[in-house]
Amino acid sequence: MTIEDTEYLANWFADNCDGDWEHQQGIKIQTTDNPGWHIQVDLYDTDLENISFPFYTVGDIDTDGFGVRCEDFKFNAFGGANSLTQLIALFRKFVERGGKNPLID
Repeated sequence: MTIEDTEYLANWFADNCDGDWEHQQGIKIQTTDNPGWHIQVDLYDTDLENISFPFYTVGDIDTDGFGVRCEDFKFNAFGGANSLTQLIALFRKFVERGGKNPLID
């Protein structure tokens, strides 16, 4: 992940703000108690709103692995304490691949 991935996330958010979407939808970045990170991006009323896939993990998400799922109009990514930058990069990959699971090549 680079600063460009963070800028990508901010630009994706700005591109979807239309005076209405941002009042009900948004992006949440929070810590978890395992310890780790969880990012959630609302996809409702975006080009990706109809995408869904079940929970999928690579490695141990409590340490060096990642988990993602897309359901109920939300993209969710999970990882360990040092994974925040990689989770943002996974979201970018998800969008750039047209909603395909970013952990499956």
